[in-house]
Amino acid sequence: MPKDLHPEACTPIRHGLLGAGWVSLGLAVVLGCSDAGLQPREPQPTPGVDNLLRIDGTLCSDEPERTSYPVKILFAIDASGSMQFTDPNRKIRDAVHSVVERLRTNPSVRFAILSFNGIVRINSADPVSSDNRFDHVTPQSLGRHAGFYPGNQLPPGALDSVTIRDSVTDYQGALGAIYRLLEMDMLASSPAERTRTKYVVVFLSDGWPNPQCNTDCMNPQAQPVCLDRRGLPPEARDAFPELKSCQDYNQPYQIFAKVDQIMRLRDIYAVGDLRFHTAWLRDPNDVISGQFGYKPEDARDLLFKMAVHHGNGTFADYYRGDEVTFANIDYTSILRPYGLSQVLVWNTNAVPTPGGFGVDSDGDGLSDEREGELGTDPKLGDTDGDGFRDGFEEQRLARGFDPRLPSKPWYACSDRTDLDADGLLTCEEQVIGTDPRLPDSDSDRMPDGLEVRYGLDPLTQNGAMDDDADGIFNIQEVAAQTHPLVADPMLYRDHRTSYAITALGERAGQQRCYEFSVRQIELVGTAGQRGPASRGVNRILLYFGQAPLDAGERDPGRWRIGCVDAVFVPPAYKLPATGQFALSELDLRDASRFDPRAHCVQVGMSGR
Repeated sequence: MPKDLHPEACTPIRHGLLGAGWVSLGLAVVLGCSDAGLQPREPQPTPGVDNLLRIDGTLCSDEPERTSYPVKILFAIDASGSMQFTDPNRKIRDAVHSVVERLRTNPSVRFAILSFNGIVRINSADPVSSDNRFDHVTPQSLGRHAGFYPGNQLPPGALDSVTIRDSVTDYQGALGAIYRLLEMDMLASSPAERTRTKYVVVFLSDGWPNPQCNTDCMNPQAQPVCLDRRGLPPEARDAFPELKSCQDYNQPYQIFAKVDQIMRLRDIYAVGDLRFHTAWLRDPNDVISGQFGYKPEDARDLLFKMAVHHGNGTFADYYRGDEVTFANIDYTSILRPYGLSQVLVWNTNAVPTPGGFGVDSDGDGLSDEREGELGTDPKLGDTDGDGFRDGFEEQRLARGFDPRLPSKPWYACSDRTDLDADGLLTCEEQVIGTDPRLPDSDSDRMPDGLEVRYGLDPLTQNGAMDDDADGIFNIQEVAAQTHPLVADPMLYRDHRTSYAITALGERAGQQRCYEFSVRQIELVGTAGQRGPASRGVNRILLYFGQAPLDAGERDPGRWRIGCVDAVFVPPAYKLPATGQFALSELDLRDASRFDPRAHCVQVGMSGR
């Protein structure tokens, strides 16, 4: 096994893991590095008491095939009247169809097709009429077919919509619809899905945004629609969905701001990737630019800047529709190798105090001593039988909870499962607002249940904060099993759990493997929650977080869990007697499939 990593060494795992900022912080933390201003030294056991446990083992990350990106491709195609000159053979439809055909059998890829002139349509080529108003984008609706579809399930007319030739070129209306469509899809996706989704927008036009309006309503050269939308015919009453009379519209600065707004969705919703590509189909005879009074180089420059300066994408320039191809854009799912991002141990029966570890026989978050003060049962995790654990209720006494009264709160716990094995019941997660299927809702490398147990906010990334001002980051204290909200530097110095992790390299399939040793796990003398035979049992959970190496702090990652039921009866009875235990990779379970009733290794009873 590897040697101990001393705090003064402060050496996080290398082997490519330092590319993401949170990884270097998280792994440096669990290895025991500290800026606490204390003299570096190894934790010391309590004199005369042998209550320490060490757990060793190896594990390998998931195969990268399990972490491939879902890809969602949005084509936004200019369908203005000028396209009859620049694309007379309707080859742009063929170019879009070619991409759809090539990727239609890939289950990870979905499509949406948006066409725009004065009217913006999503996945629809149906005619616009007074009794069919929801086949296109309005200020209130994105239409009947808004969404992303597999290539073989696109709504009828979606591809044909790019062959419409009518009216003007409403960039701003199209960009507004793109923003609304992407945001709608992101909101409908789970956080875990969003972090692994790649969005690709392909925006093609042959000209210049039109109409262009400004705030000068007295300008005699202003287009009528800029002054008063009420003059539109009934069939066009929903044209220009972003236009407001007597205001700037389709000005270049607004176009760039719209693309910036779209790109900010990547950070707002923590999506894996978002690219905005553009293509310009030029008029070789400059007939269109002359008719509408703009310079071809200005149109090209606008589209170039939309993609390259604002959209983190690429720009393509075509002389005629027959040349258009979208095959050179990267749509493919990206395989993202996993790496170890966090290792945490949690003795569910030990409560940190400044002077040592208190006993929590029923693992409900309250020490036996505190339960005696409250009048709750130290051997029963839910004294009043309402489904909420005693510790959870005690934290919320001021909010109408009480671990002694089933009438507080006024409702009982409706779902007592723990689907993500983070230590919180589903009903408790509903109270807090965390994700019941995500062990780490805020992606700060601390499971939600641990954060709640210690009084931290599981919806805020606070691992790099020092809430108790003792010079030790919150995530360091959680890993060490000391308290992040109680200044306990002596406990951290003398009793903290320490970790040693060695990267073993890759095996076939780009799986990264590690050897780990978790040391100085202090056991406490529990009262026996399940009768005399369970006296001294300490349930030890080990959380192993992994995430794609390029993910950064937005990715909640995947978690595996190991569980060991060790025994300590003061002053000297301990199982395993040697204080060392080897945890097999076969003992680890994905959080979504972990069941403590079936997957906890009972030391001594299993012969191990």
